[in-house]
Amino acid sequence: MGHAPEVPVTGQRKSVKILGAIDLWDTRFHYRQEPVFNALTYLAFLEQLAEQYRHRGAILIQDGASYHKKEEVGHWFDANRDWLEVHQLPPYSPEFVKDSALEINIRRTKFGKSRYVPVHASTLAALKKYAEVRDRVFTAPLIPAFFISEKSSRITEWMARYTFAKLSQRVGLRASAKGHGHGPRLQDMRHRFAARTLIHWYRAGLDVERELPKLSFDFGAEHIARS
Repeated sequence: MGHAPEVPVTGQRKSVKILGAIDLWDTRFHYRQEPVFNALTYLAFLEQLAEQYRHRGAILIQDGASYHKKEEVGHWFDANRDWLEVHQLPPYSPEFVKDSALEINIRRTKFGKSRYVPVHASTLAALKKYAEVRDRVFTAPLIPAFFISEKSSRITEWMARYTFAKLSQRVGLRASAKGHGHGPRLQDMRHRFAARTLIHWYRAGLDVERELPKLSFDFGAEHIARS
């Protein structure tokens, strides 16, 4: 018989310091390893990003690390304002910060793309309530899916559409009918979100062309022109 593998260790703890940024549009990860985190190493990382994005523009969202707020970093941002838009996360932002927010991993959706989508606190509360009821009914589900039917099978797209239609009839959004009837569809909530977001941007005086990639990413579009 073989022997269990042995991995020699020194007993000393070591750490690796990496500055990183995720390009949500192209799903690329940029990083730079440094011995310390400070304004100088952060500026070097920003210059590395500038080589990739200066010609097409970028939006940078950073957390509250102390070196992000140094005077020299602020001067660099001012000097590069023509192509870089910087946003600072609030001190406590569970809806944005990965460690304190729920993210759904949407796998192999349209165009075969996968992505992480943050979930609002109200949605999280509803999902928790559903999970509690589901686990009481199915103590040992047959499949690992989150949403399951009364037969402990996976919820299909058509089951979801039919159930939404019947619930819409029950609350008065659709007229009573034997089948689906006529009225709001699941995808209409997506369309409403897009329309309301665009209206909000226009009313706020924002550059809508520059904001569009955010909406396109949320929708998982293959290209911004198809959002």
